[in-house]
Amino acid sequence: MHAKLKLNAILLPAEMLSDEQIAAALAELVPALARLQVDASPCDGMPDRLFYEELLEAIEEDFELLAPGTTLHLDGCTGYCPDCVRWPWCENGLTLWAEDEEAGCMAVSAKAKPYVAQADLAISRLVCEDF
Repeated sequence: MHAKLKLNAILLPAEMLSDEQIAAALAELVPALARLQVDASPCDGMPDRLFYEELLEAIEEDFELLAPGTTLHLDGCTGYCPDCVRWPWCENGLTLWAEDEEAGCMAVSAKAKPYVAQADLAISRLVCEDF
């Protein structure tokens, strides 16, 4: 059986909010999700704006109903790192895939790429220019 998460909040698109408003929204949203038995936390160093955008997308998805006392983890992981917005900040995913090794650079998702370019990340020098 599937259902959507029911939050008693109006969540504005990230592009309508300042960085301070994003931080304030996350300060309310993450505990609200926790009350619904949903664990949502970013990877260390992941920009708040990117995390907020990811949460908005996740909240719109249908979820399998969980048994009482269990927790749903919104970690964004699909198992394929190059598609993941968290890859540049994920300690589990900070490895080059075979296709990246062949290309000599790291393919980063279109959503994450602008944040990687702005951040002082060691991997930013590895990101493919034309991806």
